[in-house]
Amino acid sequence: MYRTLATTRTSSLKDVPEDVWRSIFGIVLSQTLEPQAKTNATLRLAHVCAFWNHIITNAPELWTTVHLCTLEHSNKAFPNTDLLSLILQNSRNMPLTMHIAIQKALSAESVAVKSAWKFFQQSHRADTLQLEYESLERFFTYAGDDAILEILRPKTSGSPWLRTLSIDFAGSSYPRASLLSRIWTPAPLLRTLSIGGKLDFNTIQSLPKAKFPFHQLTNLTVTSDIKVKDLFLFLSSATSLINAGFHRVLGTCPPRSSQSDAFHLPNLSVLELNGEGDEEAICPPLSEVLAYIEAPSLKHLKLKADRDWSQSSFERFISNSCCKIEHLHLDVVDSSAAEKLECLKRLPSLRSLDIGMEYDRGADCPNYFEEELAQALRERNAETGEFLLCPHLRKFVLDYDALYVTDTTLFADFVEDRWRKLPDFEVHIHSAGRLAREPMQLCEVIRLLSLKRSGLNVTIDPEPFWESLICRV
Repeated sequence: MYRTLATTRTSSLKDVPEDVWRSIFGIVLSQTLEPQAKTNATLRLAHVCAFWNHIITNAPELWTTVHLCTLEHSNKAFPNTDLLSLILQNSRNMPLTMHIAIQKALSAESVAVKSAWKFFQQSHRADTLQLEYESLERFFTYAGDDAILEILRPKTSGSPWLRTLSIDFAGSSYPRASLLSRIWTPAPLLRTLSIGGKLDFNTIQSLPKAKFPFHQLTNLTVTSDIKVKDLFLFLSSATSLINAGFHRVLGTCPPRSSQSDAFHLPNLSVLELNGEGDEEAICPPLSEVLAYIEAPSLKHLKLKADRDWSQSSFERFISNSCCKIEHLHLDVVDSSAAEKLECLKRLPSLRSLDIGMEYDRGADCPNYFEEELAQALRERNAETGEFLLCPHLRKFVLDYDALYVTDTTLFADFVEDRWRKLPDFEVHIHSAGRLAREPMQLCEVIRLLSLKRSGLNVTIDPEPFWESLICRV
């Protein structure tokens, strides 16, 4: 009886074509985002039965994630040398997604050194490569001269499949690009670069000296603190950028002498600049940084935690770029309603406006969404009925903190006016649980929910526990 059941179960598995199983396994692994868990899932599936083992072993696309890390407080690595060899073998010649993170536990006697050597020997196969620079420094400290020469020896093939490169300089003692140059010499498909951790002028200068192909980049993200002059060095080299994000801009803008000082980025579509928001901070007004940029294709502009808004700098940027911005995240800590209005008047193509905040404003800050702004956004042309300000606006996002006067329906009235004219208008309210602690502070939320019941597309986060009562049909 038991033999019959086992035979039936095996035969039913084999009734499904192998290519279908491969697709199913691929879907399962695609839902596993953590690299180590993905490797473990692949191994577990391969051990279910001999039939599945045969399919998985001969499906190289299921073995293309190579994540090497040392275990906490241990000299051991996952995967170990044998498992890493198996993964590389089963992946055949497929491009790889590779990440190495060797922790401080590494030593000369560590078996992780052998795994790291094998990892670096195969790094030319990466289409996505994530490096923690400290791992490279530690490997070179303990691997020995033969390993270093092998890793650094130029190869004619370079990294033929590499599309995305991420480098984290955190924890490194003296980061420099020369140790990495073999990765991109050449890398004809490289389009995306992400940089994090410690980043100084010498490190940035070492990149062009190591012949990094900035001219190929279409996507650049810098999560490190970056000074204005270093940001400008990136922009002067990466002129083909489509998406650029700088998460903490420091320093001051140099005096601008002429129009030729501007950085022309003809393909730039998305730009994000982050400051600190405090008046005493060491971050420059981001509007002044914009004045150095010409981006005629710009559609998405994100200015977060900005300060000391300069309308003249912003107007210079808009005039020089001749761009049609459709999506704006405007977060300026000390801007008045009049300054916001002057900014919005220059953006007639705007389709979405986000005035969410990246920090908690102090009580002495001016109201962020106030009556003057609300009334201006409701004004219409008497003849056509079109809105005078941002006539194409379809989406509005803000934090509930921005509504310091919440015992009125100032914001909800503006929303309703737009929605009655534009049925696809939508609203997103974040941090709604912070201020709505008193009954009188709920006026805006209650009014918005009543509009939601009538059909308005509104999302309130966190969702009020009593929302279902108001919106119940």
